[in-house]
This record gives sequence, C-alpha cells and structure tokens, in this order.
Amino acid sequence: MSPERLWLLSIALQQRRHPRLAFWIKKLNSVLYHNSLPPGSSVSPDIWLGHHSFGTIVHGNVIIGQRVKIWHHVTIAVRASSNSPHRIIIEDDVKIGANAVIISPYERGGRQQGRARGCDGGQRTDPDAHARSGRRGRRRMGVTQR
Repeated sequence: MSPERLWLLSIALQQRRHPRLAFWIKKLNSVLYHNSLPPGSSVSPDIWLGHHSFGTIVHGNVIIGQRVKIWHHVTIAVRASSNSPHRIIIEDDVKIGANAVIISPYERGGRQQGRARGCDGGQRTDPDAHARSGRRGRRRMGVTQR
C-alpha cells in the first residue's frame, strides 16, 4: 500500500471519529516510509508523494489542494498547535521539490494563513522573511498571506 493511500485512510478514519485507528495507520505509514503525515490534515485524494514520501513531515494544520506533487524530505510546518486557527494552504497544481521547508510565521493573535503557490527544492522559506529583509526583486516561492 502506498504512503498516499495510508495517509488518506488515516484522514478518513479521523473524520469518521476513529482517532485511535487513524493514529495507528499514521504510525504504520511512519514505520514503513519514514514520514510524518497527520490524520488532521485536509488533503485532496489526488495528492502525489515522490520517492514514497521518505522524510516528509506535514503539520496537521495544512490544507493541500488538488494535483499537488510533494517530493521527499519536505517539511511543511505551522508554528502553532494543531487546534489553533493558523493554517498553511497549498493551492492546486503546486509542485514542492525535494528538501523544501515551508514554515509559517509565528504570531500570537489573529488568524493568519500562508498560501504556497510553488516551491523549488532545497529552499527554506518563511513567508515573512522577504518582507522583513526590505529587499526588492523576485522571490523563488510565491507565498502570500491573507
């Protein structure tokens, strides 16, 4: 069974109020493919994980759109607890390359969402870093906040 199917199964079990079974399916996925794909995420059924998602870590507050391709050793993290309103939204038709790291900014109040539109591999991205640096020019990753 592929890591995508195990992840979607754990999400379905979580939504049907079987959290223990969802947890054990997540752990099975982790043991077989060395990843951390939580059942609390919202994921389109046509997600594609490259190289069996080895080393991929996704936070529970991530929403992943349709036709998204995520390669191995990718980290998508929200700097908040799983029950907070903070989210990262990966939009439709996004490709995230190997070794990419997407981390939300940390703010103590308000609701904040970062939207990823594409990411090159090996790039570490904080959606606010470009704004804080005062630099002008093109960014390699299009992340906007709403």
